[in-house]
Amino acid sequence: MANITKPANRNGFSIAIICALGEERDAVMAMLDETWHAPEYGKTYGDDNTYAVGRVGRHKVVVVRLPGMGPQKAAISAATFRHSFPNIRLGLVVGVCGGVPTKSDNGHIMMGDVVLSKRILDYTYTRQYDQGPKIKDTVEDIFGGPSSEIRGFLATMEGKQDQIRLREKTLEYLIEFCKKDGFRCWKFPGVDKDVTFPRSYRHKHQQPQSDDVCIGDACAECRAVEEELNKAQADKKAEAEIKTAERQVKIAGVCDASEKKLCEELKCDMSKAVLRASQGRDPKLVDGMIIRVPEIHCGTIGSGNSVMKSAYLRDELAKERKFIAFEMEGAGVWDIFPTVVIKAVCDYADSHKRKDWQQYASGCAAACMKAFLMEWTTVDEPYHGNVAVPQQRLRVVDPVRNVHWTLTRSANNLFVGRDNILNTIEASLSRTLRDVNSIRQQRFVITGIGGQGKSEICLQLANRVRRLFWGIFWVDVSTETWAESGFLKIAGRLQIPAQTLEEARQGLANVKERWLLVLDNADDPEVDYQRYFPTGTWGVVMLTSRNNNCHSYAPEKSFALDGLSDDEGQVLLLRAADVPDAQRSTVEGDAQVVVSLLNSHPLALIQAGSYVARGHCTLAEYPRVFARQRKRLLAFRPVQARSRYGDVYATFEASAEILRALAEAIPLSSTTESARDALELLPVLATCGPSRVPLLVFKAGWKGAQKIRPDQSDEDDYGFHLTPWHVSRLPSFIQADADAWDSFRLIEAINLCKTFALVSTDTQGGFMSVSMHPLIHAWARDRADATEQHEAWLTTGSLIAISYSDSELWRQHGRQLQSHLQALMVWKSSRMFGSELLTRIISILLECGWLLYKMRDDARLFALMSNLLTHLGLNQQKIEEKWLAVYELTAWNLINYGKVKEALSLLEQIIKIRKQTLAEDHPDRLASQHELAGAYQANGQVPKAVSLLEQVVKIREQTLAEDHPDRLASQHELARAYQANGQIPKAVSLLEQVVKIQEQTLAEDHPSRLASQHELARAYQANGQVPKAVSLLEQVVKIREQTLAEDHPDQLASHHNLATIYWDLGRRNDAVQIMKRVVEIESRVLDEQHPDRKNSETWLKDFEDELRKDDPT
Repeated sequence: MANITKPANRNGFSIAIICALGEERDAVMAMLDETWHAPEYGKTYGDDNTYAVGRVGRHKVVVVRLPGMGPQKAAISAATFRHSFPNIRLGLVVGVCGGVPTKSDNGHIMMGDVVLSKRILDYTYTRQYDQGPKIKDTVEDIFGGPSSEIRGFLATMEGKQDQIRLREKTLEYLIEFCKKDGFRCWKFPGVDKDVTFPRSYRHKHQQPQSDDVCIGDACAECRAVEEELNKAQADKKAEAEIKTAERQVKIAGVCDASEKKLCEELKCDMSKAVLRASQGRDPKLVDGMIIRVPEIHCGTIGSGNSVMKSAYLRDELAKERKFIAFEMEGAGVWDIFPTVVIKAVCDYADSHKRKDWQQYASGCAAACMKAFLMEWTTVDEPYHGNVAVPQQRLRVVDPVRNVHWTLTRSANNLFVGRDNILNTIEASLSRTLRDVNSIRQQRFVITGIGGQGKSEICLQLANRVRRLFWGIFWVDVSTETWAESGFLKIAGRLQIPAQTLEEARQGLANVKERWLLVLDNADDPEVDYQRYFPTGTWGVVMLTSRNNNCHSYAPEKSFALDGLSDDEGQVLLLRAADVPDAQRSTVEGDAQVVVSLLNSHPLALIQAGSYVARGHCTLAEYPRVFARQRKRLLAFRPVQARSRYGDVYATFEASAEILRALAEAIPLSSTTESARDALELLPVLATCGPSRVPLLVFKAGWKGAQKIRPDQSDEDDYGFHLTPWHVSRLPSFIQADADAWDSFRLIEAINLCKTFALVSTDTQGGFMSVSMHPLIHAWARDRADATEQHEAWLTTGSLIAISYSDSELWRQHGRQLQSHLQALMVWKSSRMFGSELLTRIISILLECGWLLYKMRDDARLFALMSNLLTHLGLNQQKIEEKWLAVYELTAWNLINYGKVKEALSLLEQIIKIRKQTLAEDHPDRLASQHELAGAYQANGQVPKAVSLLEQVVKIREQTLAEDHPDRLASQHELARAYQANGQIPKAVSLLEQVVKIQEQTLAEDHPSRLASQHELARAYQANGQVPKAVSLLEQVVKIREQTLAEDHPDQLASHHNLATIYWDLGRRNDAVQIMKRVVEIESRVLDEQHPDRKNSETWLKDFEDELRKDDPT
C-alpha cells in the first residue's frame, strides 16, 4: 500500500469507531494496521473521551470506548467527539449484540454471525417483563434513515460477489486476529455452545435456594408461572387459556440476583436447551483452526436503553418490525454523524445471557469492520500541491461572526453537570443548522423547580454556541411589561422600527440571519407564551419555566430538571465552599452527607458551600447546624454565584406570590378558586411528610365527615369523640357538606401547584398521589409563623383523624400514609395545643394514636403518649376516670413496647373503674379485660390470662355473631393463652375455627386473618404438625413481605417463627440466615432490653452453638 501520511492535526481523521465494552475495543485495536500517539493530537475543552488513533487501510481512524452502555452515553460521547474531530464522515459502532434466531436473506442468524444496520429503530421501555417496549416510529426516531452514501454502499455489498468478498475478508482478518498474542484464547467456542431455550423457560432460580436472596422453596419474584403454561398445554386447554398462560410467563419478573448469574449458577435445565441446527454451516479446519465461517446479515437493528432479555418481546418485535438484532449504542451515535452498526451475535436476546461467545464475537465484529473499511472508498480531491484535501460529504456548520449579544448575566463559573442536556441540545442545533431545507422552527423547553438551574443552562449553552449564531437574545417573560421591554430592546438594537411587542417580534422573525432567542421565566399558567415565539425557521427559541405544561411548546425537545448526580453535587458544593483540590479527598464523606441532605439541589448546594466558605461552620458541622437553623441556612444569600431570586426560599416564594395574586384577582379569573384551594393545600402537605400522599385520604376525610352527627357536642366531653368542630377544620375543597364526593377542586388545586413545580404527582395501582420536593416541603413549613403552623396542624390532624373511620384506606395504604402520620405526631405540644378546647386536640391525638397502635409503630406511640401525659400533668400511679381513654391507649402501647409491668398496673386500675361504671357485657369493659389478659400472659401469669379470657370469650359468644371481629379477636387471644399454658390441642381446635371464619370473611392480606394464620402455624408446630406449620407460615410470610415494612413487628415475628420451623425441619442454614436478619433489624429498631429482641438474640445464639457442636471447625 502507498505511504499514508500521518495526519498533521485532528482535522485529518475521517472515521470514528465506537465501542461500549473493553473487549470490543481490544479487538478493534488489534485490527488497526498502524497506531499513533493519541495525546499529541489533544482534544477540545470539555471533551471527556479518551481516544486512540491509527490507520485501517487508507483510512485514518479514531477509536473511543464509551464510559458505559446505552444510547445516552453514546450520544454524549459522540457529541463531544464531533467537537474534537470535526471532519468525521463515518461512524462505526462495533461490538457484540443479541441476535434474533431466525432466517435472514443470507440464511439463519447464528452465534458469531455479524449484522450490519440498514436502518435503526429506537425502542424504549422500562422493564421488559411489564407491558413491553414502546416502539418509536416517527421519522426522527428512525433518524431519517442512513445517508444516501451508506445506503448505496450497503446495496452494493448485498451483491453476490461483494458478499462473498466481504465474508472472505472477514474470515481472513478473524483468523489473523485469533493467532495474535493475547487473543489465542478468543477462539470459536464450538457448536455445542450455540443453543437456545424455549421462550417460556426463563433464566431464574430454578431450584430452592439457601442464600439470603431467595428464602424458602421458591424466590418470591422467580415464581414458577411456567407450570401454569405447561399444565394448560398438557391438558390441551382452549387456545385462549394457553395464550393467557403464555402472557403470564411473558410478564413474570425475576429477582435481581438471578439476572446477574449464569445458567450454570442458577441450575437452568440444559436438557431444555436446543442445539442450533448447522444449516449447512458446519465448522471447518482453516489454517489449523476449527472455525465456523461468520455469515454477514444486513437489516433493521433495534437500539434501546436496556438489554433485551425477553424472548417473547424479541420475537414480537422481530415479526412486527423485521428486527434481526438488538443493541444499545447505535441510536445514540446515529444522531451525530452517518453511522453503520457492525456487531456480532453473542447471545439470542433472551434472558439466558452467557459469556461463552463474547470474546469471539468481539473479534468477528472487528474483523468485519476492517473488511468493511477496506471496501469503503474515500474522496481525495481536489489536490493542493502534494497535500490531498478530502471533500466533505456533510455540510459542516460554519462559524459566523456573533454581532448581537444581549445577555446581561455572565455564565456561572461554579456550574457543574447537565452535560447530557447541553450536549443533546448542541448536537440537535448542529444538525438543524446544517439542514438548509428545514421547514420547522427549532424549539427547546426546560422545566423544573426554582433553583435547579434552568436559566443557567441557557447561559452555558449560549456561550458554547455563540460562534454559530449571528445574534443571541434574552427576554425575561415573567411579566408582560418585562416581555415587551425585552422585545423592544431587541428591535432597537437591530434598528427595526417597532412600537409594540408584536411589531418587534415580527421584525425579528424577518431577520435572515441565524439567531437564538431565550424566553426566560415563562411561569404564569394564565399566559399563552406562544405569542412570544417569532415565526419562521431562521431562529431557534429556548424557553424556561416552572410549569410542566410548557412542554407542549416543544414536546419532542423538552427537558425536566431533577437534582444533580451525587458526584456532580459534591463537585459543586466543594467549589462553592472554596475547598482546595488537594484537600477535597479528605472531605468527600462530609460533602456527600450535605449533598444528600439537600437532595442535590444546585442553588441549595451553592448556598451551603458559601456558608461554609464564609467560615460559619465546617462541612462536617453543616448537617447539625441545618437541623437547628434550616430556615436561616436556606435563606442565606451567597455573594458568589447569585441567582435571580437570591436564595432557595425566595425562588419558591416567587411561585407562592403568583398563587396569592391569582387568589386575590379582581375580577375573578378562571383560576381564582383553584388558587385559593392551592393555598389551602400547601400547608396540609407541609404538615405531612414530603413523600407521596395518596389522594384517597381526602376522600376518606369527606366520608368520615358524613358519619359525624351534626349535633355531636364536645363541651366537657371526656369521651373524646370527633365532632362537627373537627369537620369544620377540613380544607374547603373537600366540601364536607356535599351529598357526594367530588375531587374536581382538589385535582385543579394540585394541577395549579404543579404548574409552578411546587408539587408532583404519580399514579401507582390506579391511585394518584401528590408529593413535594424536600426543600419545597421545608420552605412550605418554614414560611408559616407559629399561628399559621398551629392552624395547619389542626386542619391536617382533623383530616387524618376523621379518615381513620375508613379502615380499608388504612389497610391498603397504611405504609404509604405512615410517614405522614409520624410527621403529624412529632410536632411540639406548643404547636398542637392552642386556645381551643383541650378535648378537641386530645381527640385528634387519640385517633392518630390508635392508628400508630394498629401499625405497631410502638416507639413513636410511646413517645406521643409520654409527651401527652406530661403535658396534661398526669401520672400512672393514680388514674382519674375522665382520662381513661388516654390511660387505656397508654397501657396497650406499653405491652407492645415491652413495659409489661407498667401496663399491668394501669390496666388493673382501669378494670377496677370499668367494673364500677359499666355492665359486664359492655364492649369497653370487655376490651380492657381482653388487653389485661394479654398483659398477664406477657408477664408469665398464664393461668390468670386463661381464666380472664375464658370469661370474655363466653360473654362475647353470647352477645356477638360468630364472625364479629371482637369475638374472633378474643378467641384468637384465648388460643394463644392455651398454647402458652400447654393446652396445645385446644389451641389448635380454636384457632382452626377462627381461621376458617376469617378465610370466608376477610381478604387474604387482612392483618387479623394473617395474625390468626400465624398463630395457627405456631400451634401446629407445637403440636408436631410441622409440614402443615411450614406451609401455612410461608404463605403468611410471603403476603407480609408484600404489605409490611421490613421492620414491622408482625413481619419480624413471622420470620422469627419461620426460622424456628426451618430448624425443626433440618434446614439449619436457612434458619440461621433468617434469624440473623431478624436480629439485625431488631437491634436497629428495638431497645436492647425489649423482650422480642432478647428472645431473637437467644434463639440465634442457640442455633449457632448447635452448629458449632456439629462442626467444631
